[in-house]
Amino acid sequence: MLSQASSDLPLTPKEISFLTFWNDLRGDRTMPERSEIVPEDLAPWIGWLHLVEVIDGGEDFLYRIFGSEAGGATGYRLHRKKVSEWDPPIRERALDIYRMAVEEEQPVYHCRFEDFSAEAKNTFSRIVVPLGPEGAGQSTHVLAFVTKHSKPFFHDYVVIDPITPSAVST
Repeated sequence: MLSQASSDLPLTPKEISFLTFWNDLRGDRTMPERSEIVPEDLAPWIGWLHLVEVIDGGEDFLYRIFGSEAGGATGYRLHRKKVSEWDPPIRERALDIYRMAVEEEQPVYHCRFEDFSAEAKNTFSRIVVPLGPEGAGQSTHVLAFVTKHSKPFFHDYVVIDPITPSAVST
């Protein structure tokens, strides 16, 4: 598994602001708790966010919120559905990135061309951050921010080192 500084990734300004939001919320802890997330604070990323509940330590995941813009771009409507209900190989990619965020208790970045259907062929990146009480294996949720890109490119799964605002280049 790779670990990389966020400043080395091709992050968009919205991705940087999302990571900065999560980092500021966690402070000196490993991750913030789900209860600290206020819906109004998520306004810059609404439509492209998924709030996903961790089931059985990461055996599966349940979409509590599935972003409407992301759903429209992919053709999926997964609100209140489990990741295990997806078709492979998309299911496996989602399980991999969510599990990685839970196990590492750090943000995870992934970018790839997605061929969801004849109408939905795009490059999407995802930043997935863990939420939960302090302590190993205690993630209760992950928050995923999806970005649709106009140009195709690929970047494999990578754990992002926790960032500080001074480490983020804009």
